[in-house]
Amino acid sequence: MSVRPGRQFAPEPRAAATGPAWKAAEVLDSGDWLFPMDAAVARDTDSLLAWAEGRRDPLRDYETHPLRLAALEAFGAEVRRRLQKRLGIVYVQGVDPGLDDSSLRLIYLAIGLAIGPALGNYGSLYDVTDRGVDYRTAAVPVSMTREATTFHTDSSARDVEPDYVGLLCLQPAAVGGASLVASAAAVHDRMRRDSPELLERLYRDFPRDVVTPGTDRNLNTIRMNSFPIFSRDPASGELTLRYMRYWIERAADILESPLAAADIAAMDRLDSLFNSPEFAFSLNLRRGEMLWLNNRAITHNRQAYEELPGRPRLLVRMWTLDPTRTR
Repeated sequence: MSVRPGRQFAPEPRAAATGPAWKAAEVLDSGDWLFPMDAAVARDTDSLLAWAEGRRDPLRDYETHPLRLAALEAFGAEVRRRLQKRLGIVYVQGVDPGLDDSSLRLIYLAIGLAIGPALGNYGSLYDVTDRGVDYRTAAVPVSMTREATTFHTDSSARDVEPDYVGLLCLQPAAVGGASLVASAAAVHDRMRRDSPELLERLYRDFPRDVVTPGTDRNLNTIRMNSFPIFSRDPASGELTLRYMRYWIERAADILESPLAAADIAAMDRLDSLFNSPEFAFSLNLRRGEMLWLNNRAITHNRQAYEELPGRPRLLVRMWTLDPTRTR
């Protein structure tokens, strides 16, 4: 299991956020989040697929002994730079949607590993598809259902913190299933301006229910799985959001420790801003397209969806770490 050591944060809710602070219209107008693959990267993907021919398990082989593909590696490094320094969201286009699923997965894995090392708690590549379970009655992630999620960041485990989250589309939904994204820094600063007393509540520790594989689930581990919604790195001042409200509420119920009215009000305000069209926009991934997000700076959501018989919605998720970050 890959884990991130816990970090200590200084609560500074009265300071302006650092990080990608944008409103929806600014992103949509700029198009700066769109990043098509160029001809050199396409040639490298052709070389990658030629290398994979005849191999029994090219995904495993590539992960253990990756090829040196200069253009593809540079492309992944540029995706990482854009996730770090620009909008925190990158929409990769230009992969041939006519390729089979295995080829698309391999290209996706290669780009992901060029961004950073994979976190393997769910496996390097994790299928996001409806598995016929109910997250409200079992300790399973919402990614295993077709339900709408709320705005959240990935991983509810204190010591498992992906820097970047990727999604590859293999089969879109027949109806619904759009992804929504919003900037944590922009919403933080709106709360800082209009409801600082509520924002301050979100810098307090909240226990989360334990659902990440590799972690024992009992009252003590749930109690210890506690960390803030908003926090800052004391050295850099960098803002981090870690949030999925449902697992906070579940922990409060399991531990028989009800949330305070002020905490509920603070999360209500946070959710209302994330859901506002001023801050959030939606997009529908098509086959072969990839969405990469800075998991510390960008919150995401998913609409409920319906499928055609025999054609289940299928996205593939990847969690990666940033190799340039000091840990």
